[in-house]
Amino acid sequence: MQEAQCSYIVKDLLLYDSIVIGNTNQGAEVMLKKAYCEEFIGKYSVPVRVAVALNLVKKYNYTQLQAARTVNIPQPLLNYVIHGRRRPRLLDVVLESREIRGVIESLADQIASGKTISMCDFCRAVKALYERLHIKNRPS
Repeated sequence: MQEAQCSYIVKDLLLYDSIVIGNTNQGAEVMLKKAYCEEFIGKYSVPVRVAVALNLVKKYNYTQLQAARTVNIPQPLLNYVIHGRRRPRLLDVVLESREIRGVIESLADQIASGKTISMCDFCRAVKALYERLHIKNRPS
């Protein structure tokens, strides 16, 4: 189950390089492909940021305001998540995977130590994780 959640996220990382963006007003298709990171970040940016903020609050005793500012989300959103009044779409997918939680904790550790990171770092870490899982689980 854990690997399935990780695979779900990574599949999103790998699939979006061939998406075609809608139609124009004249009915002609626009053949401008979106980069997979555009779609992936649009889908997972908020859940990942919230997960990192939750980790900073729990593990490093950041205030909600400090954590929210650190990961660039609104503080009320973090408050609502902590108190169970709101749950960003796909947050459960991010939090349910032990492997992805490890990546989130690593990001939080780096942030707490003063390092500036980007969502690209998250994507790279998840891709590397996925590759390790599939190499490890590949039949000999």
